[in-house]
Amino acid sequence: MPLVRFVVLTAVGSGVWNAAFLALGWVLGENWEQVQGFLGPVSYAVLALLAVGVAVLVVRRLRSRSTARTAR
Repeated sequence: MPLVRFVVLTAVGSGVWNAAFLALGWVLGENWEQVQGFLGPVSYAVLALLAVGVAVLVVRRLRSRSTARTAR
């Protein structure tokens, strides 16, 4: 993908996400703590899944390096 197109599409996508989060914050106002109470456990589950994903990637990378060394 050409650099200019990538930068433009990234800027547009970031702008949309930022606008959505700003609007959500404006709508929620002072009630954000109630939403945080609901999303807290979900946040922990997402972080746990991310940690598992990173661990899987690290293990795969280490295994591929060890098989590459034994092939030499």
